[in-house]
Amino acid sequence: MREEKLLYFASSDGGIDHKLSSGEFETSLIYNVLFGSSALVMPDVFFFNCNPLLTHMELQAGRMPFFLAALRSGLVVPAFRSADVRSFRDSLDQLELLKVRGAEAQRFNLAAVAATLDANFPRGVQPALWRENLGGHFEQLMDRVFTASGDTVQDDETRRMWMQIEEWRVEGLTGAKRLTVEQGGTGLRRAEMWNALGHHLGLIPEDRAYHKPIDLIEDVTRSCGTEAGRKASFFVDVVNLCYQQNQANGILRAERPSEPNIPGVLSQAGRAVIEYIDPTGPWRRPDRVFEHTVRVPKVRTLLSAKGVELLAVRDGSAGASYRTHRDRWAEDPSDDNAELLRAAIDEYAAEIKRQARGEQERTKFALVANGARTAGAAAVGAGIKQLGYLVETHPGYALVAGLAGAGAAAAAIVKNASFSTTEKRRLEIPRFGHEYNLGTGPGAGLA
Repeated sequence: MREEKLLYFASSDGGIDHKLSSGEFETSLIYNVLFGSSALVMPDVFFFNCNPLLTHMELQAGRMPFFLAALRSGLVVPAFRSADVRSFRDSLDQLELLKVRGAEAQRFNLAAVAATLDANFPRGVQPALWRENLGGHFEQLMDRVFTASGDTVQDDETRRMWMQIEEWRVEGLTGAKRLTVEQGGTGLRRAEMWNALGHHLGLIPEDRAYHKPIDLIEDVTRSCGTEAGRKASFFVDVVNLCYQQNQANGILRAERPSEPNIPGVLSQAGRAVIEYIDPTGPWRRPDRVFEHTVRVPKVRTLLSAKGVELLAVRDGSAGASYRTHRDRWAEDPSDDNAELLRAAIDEYAAEIKRQARGEQERTKFALVANGARTAGAAAVGAGIKQLGYLVETHPGYALVAGLAGAGAAAAAIVKNASFSTTEKRRLEIPRFGHEYNLGTGPGAGLA
């Protein structure tokens, strides 16, 4: 098995594809695969309900789509609901049997999609599995989060939105539990949250269900106005964030859960509820920050290169050195380790540019950590809250990912972004990075 760690690939969630363009999805895919240190794990339904993913595979037909190259290399891993499921075809049949909502059967030939996925999934890669009673764990998490007062939310606008959806939180959760049971499910199904709120607001009859949350948002906007539509969008975002965090903790390979991931499009929801997702108590804000900016090929340049060859660069000495020094800094965020990581990033970026020649852009690598880290179970909660800290201060991040096994640390990669003077004052912690321009033009930089 080439990658022991798994990162929950939240950007492939079809429940948020109304907020994520195909370009943003491909950015997240490319950056996670090339610059992350884990394989990406996707729940079974995401392979069939994510419009940007299905579009990516369709538009690159006739050549090896980057996603399929990553799947073939073991850098994308499915999470099936039971050990009895041995293929994507089996998984699609199971989803249909369970009446799981959201699959894009009207727009895409999902049987053909399953066949393509099966043809590119290597035999030697072990799929991940869902934890037993994941719906029950989701119900418990939603009970805790949706009954929270919101008094501790620091952002005024987010706190106001949280208070405004109190009735929807109560009625939506109560109705969704009932609908889940009626559908033969256990615990709580996310899709029933949209249906329960639609029923409560009188937007759809009891015998009708929404296909995706965007249908609820559009219904609310059309019937109740733009401001109500914003509230509905926030409601959906909070549910989606809770769902993703629950799944990240409940998807296992070799008894090890995947790392959490917070897409930038859910940043406001993260500010609202990240504290309630992990209720272990007070946590230390990060006291170490690393930043380094280089020029790398634009995503469209990377997509035009051969995915197999880009992955060979990732697996080469420069990619391995980058990942080693990234994790080493998270374990010991010293000045010396920061310099070694900076040099490793430069070398890796130069290798990528030699393989993908074309337009480039500035990309920032940022990591945060605590000098004194907690251990054991508490480290997991602290890591999640570190993600919340990054999202809170910099919602424009293209990628936010945890660092498994590195204590209370988190990392982010920012496409075409930089910290403002105001943001630097807000951080008020030591900084271990600087911006460095590798040059312009194909293959520019270190030779």
